[in-house]
Amino acid sequence: MSLISVPSACGVLLLSSQITATDTGWLEHTEITLSAHSDRCDRVTLPLPAQVSLGAHKAKEMLGDGIQRKLPDDAWDSQSRDLKGEGQVVVFLPDLRQGDKASLSFDRHWNRKAPFRWAPAPALHAELQTTASTKMEGAVKGDKKGLWITEATPADGVVLDAPGNTGWSNPHDGLAGPENRPKQSRTLTLEVPLGQPQYTMYPGGGSVLHSQVDLVFQAEDRDRGWVVPMSPNAYDVKVGVRPSDTAAEWIKRDDSLLLVVASSEGPARVSVQWREPDPPTFGEALPHEDLTVLAPGGKIIDDVGNTWFLAGIHEMPVIPARSALVRGLDRRYRSQAIPEPGLPNSLRGQFPSWELAAALVPALNERHGIAHWPSDPLWVRKLVKARKSGGLTPVETALYIWIWSMQAQMPAEWVLVRPATSPTGGNVSPAGYTDMLVRITLDGETRWIDPSCGTCASFEVRTDLLGAQALSASVDTTPPPQEGHWTTVMSDEWVRWELDGPAALALRQWLQTVPEDQQWPALAARMAGEGAELVEAEGVSDPGEPIRVAARGGTEDRTHGLTFDAPDADGSVWTGWSGDRILVEANASADHVTLAGDNWTLTKNVRDGALWTVLHTDSRRLSASDLDQIRAGFAPAIRPAAEDEQPPEGGVDETSPEQDDDQGNPQGAQKLEVGGDVGDINVDAAPEKAKQ
Repeated sequence: MSLISVPSACGVLLLSSQITATDTGWLEHTEITLSAHSDRCDRVTLPLPAQVSLGAHKAKEMLGDGIQRKLPDDAWDSQSRDLKGEGQVVVFLPDLRQGDKASLSFDRHWNRKAPFRWAPAPALHAELQTTASTKMEGAVKGDKKGLWITEATPADGVVLDAPGNTGWSNPHDGLAGPENRPKQSRTLTLEVPLGQPQYTMYPGGGSVLHSQVDLVFQAEDRDRGWVVPMSPNAYDVKVGVRPSDTAAEWIKRDDSLLLVVASSEGPARVSVQWREPDPPTFGEALPHEDLTVLAPGGKIIDDVGNTWFLAGIHEMPVIPARSALVRGLDRRYRSQAIPEPGLPNSLRGQFPSWELAAALVPALNERHGIAHWPSDPLWVRKLVKARKSGGLTPVETALYIWIWSMQAQMPAEWVLVRPATSPTGGNVSPAGYTDMLVRITLDGETRWIDPSCGTCASFEVRTDLLGAQALSASVDTTPPPQEGHWTTVMSDEWVRWELDGPAALALRQWLQTVPEDQQWPALAARMAGEGAELVEAEGVSDPGEPIRVAARGGTEDRTHGLTFDAPDADGSVWTGWSGDRILVEANASADHVTLAGDNWTLTKNVRDGALWTVLHTDSRRLSASDLDQIRAGFAPAIRPAAEDEQPPEGGVDETSPEQDDDQGNPQGAQKLEVGGDVGDINVDAAPEKAKQ
């Protein structure tokens, strides 16, 4: 395991470590300097194996214009540990662009009396200082001054040992969760002292949250592990087990409690209680749990869905109604924006227009990166402080656009959004409202801006934020979702996709999750299976434009618009967008099929020697019964036994065109010229809904 992990867009110029043996194991102090090849160099991941914790740490970005920015503690995101105790810390670097650098310095405490392997890959140059006995592996070199390696690979490293090391093994290495999810109930008791709740419920005001989680494990003949999320500030932790002859072990971690329940012949009941300061004033039940919320002397209101909020305490209002919540958030956001960030000079003095509105997000992106570290959308930082930290959270980015719009004399408002992928949330409780859009009105026309979407065109919004619940002064829902189109044409040798609208945006969002240097191979493999080659790509890097891509070769493992993700726990699946999904299979046939559900239609017919399968959906979620019917109607096509198929009409230009980033062509890909016809398939012969 390497000491660090970075995206391929990062180059680790230098990694320097000092490792000292301690009474409990090892103290590692490491310093890293890295350079960004592009803006995809946005994070560094530090593994935290079991019994390893992060100590003192700091980081800064060194930008090309000479500015150096210290990263805030929010940029160091500690991920929850799993059953085996494995975790990691992600360090976000939101402001790096090509040529920029960053430096990190951190300590890790290895509470293991066992040999330590120093693995510096993928550092271009790495150095190690230690007084422990060492065994060099790979191309590591050394002398009396220390050890070093250039262009480190995973095979290069140093094994350190010290007197007294007795070896270490993870006692939970083979631990697994229960065969069936335990039944879970949770009780929250808000203990608020007398007084004005604006003071008593403010952080540090003396209020306390008492939590109790009750779990019922079914009988099993093996030990079972379960992780109970818990605040790092939790105290007075108590664990009870029934029946009394059932053994249970518990370990308090930084942000959770690990339960190990021994085998039992009957149900085992475990109760976990703890206290922590600063109770919430609203919330939402976790999936698969029964939630009870109590507030002695107060009024808890169960909102829509599984949400709740504290309306008042000791005869004083807290969140009495939606309007009061919106007014309070608006005052908070305006207060945090003082002093207001000024509209860029290049945009000042222009008349209000949609062209000016479209220029706001690009102007902000030139100045600040988006920090995707965890943040609370209801408690944003002072914008002046956020600007100096080296990155704006998505909500802070939206607040910037909101303030700039008003400075440019364009009426605007912030809109908190609960993604449509979530269950229905509350009308008052702000639980689950994690994203923010900006709503601008000019000359009676309203448009929406999604400032934190890196793949959206101007006034294009991510699909899961359309048709979603909204929290603002004037609206309670976002605009309805738009229909998308995805046509797949395939033969034995090649696959072609044509996507438009939300379907194209969804593909761009998926590509954004793939390392930059692996995007084209990953896209080809997704289209036509492992070993496929991308031979055409148009519009991929042009937000808002249709996408046309083609791949050849590969395996039978192909993806098309009728391929859906794994169902949710209730058997339904979120499709992402509604509209037409069309599959055209050359030289194939099948029985004619026409099926219809409440919000979908499926047709299959043969025309011009090709099998057309057209699925039209009016909803972005299909139920389990819908999926069963669609799968039954989407039977495998019947193909002729032996007939060599030809590439699409127009053939393939065997010469590789020059790279054209503006058109989104892959580096070194062959340009596939495709006309209106594909082999013997006339695209224009599609049913009316299938036309692009």
